[in-house]
Amino acid sequence: MIANSYLIAKKRCREWKKANKIVVVTQGVFDLLHYAHIEYLAIAAKQGGKLIVAVDSNKKVRLRKGPGRPVHNWIKRASRINALGFIDIVFPKHHLISNMFYITNIKPDVLIVSDDTDFDDNDIKILSSRRIFVVCAPRDPTISTTLSITERHNSTQQ
Repeated sequence: MIANSYLIAKKRCREWKKANKIVVVTQGVFDLLHYAHIEYLAIAAKQGGKLIVAVDSNKKVRLRKGPGRPVHNWIKRASRINALGFIDIVFPKHHLISNMFYITNIKPDVLIVSDDTDFDDNDIKILSSRRIFVVCAPRDPTISTTLSITERHNSTQQ
């Protein structure tokens, strides 16, 4: 399901938790969807019964990654994530709202982050105090959308 707001994810999370489902949240850009993204999302899905994915808004990606990004707009990125078939909700992550805001408001049981995510010890303590278990999934630094774009650009320059 593609939702237009985190509020839908928040509501569904409450419903699922009442039904004793373990709710997992993760987030990312997912611009040029590749197998490392799919593996990461599969790891996230295995941590519980329901998976919510926050996909960075176009503006958030542009601010973080620079001009020319994202390659695909939010609805295309969200649609591809949703089409994997094991994601329960995909929603846009606004550029002015922090990761901690979304997580502490949705209140999942588990948060999956990649090992290059910028959560500090204080964030982890806050999440733990709210009974949100944080799992760090490994990231393969040799596979990324940015690297793919750079390699493609370099190959056309030769």
